[in-house]
Amino acid sequence: MNADDARRAAGLYTPDALAMMCDGTLVRGAPAVAERITARAEGHATVTLSPRRFSSSALVASETGTFVETLTGLDGPASVEGVYVTIYARQPGGDWRIALEVRTTGHAPALAVW
Repeated sequence: MNADDARRAAGLYTPDALAMMCDGTLVRGAPAVAERITARAEGHATVTLSPRRFSSSALVASETGTFVETLTGLDGPASVEGVYVTIYARQPGGDWRIALEVRTTGHAPALAVW
């Protein structure tokens, strides 16, 4: 994503992936992820992930951690920090792809009651 290569970045996601971005936008599917990355590339966005915990089984894996997303605009860079959860699904060929990704800054209202 940081290389502004939307096609390669979208290849990390399953065709029916769900991604909740830190601004509250829900993106559905790898093509929509590619569109989002292309739009963010115009603002020279970079994302830094710092994984904290990872677990896996035969078909599903999860990762949690913190992120920093920086967007360079006319007024200079602006950053937002938060936490993320990523769920990976093993594909029939054995490759891992992102099936669900949620990033939150903690400032948005809860999306679900746990």
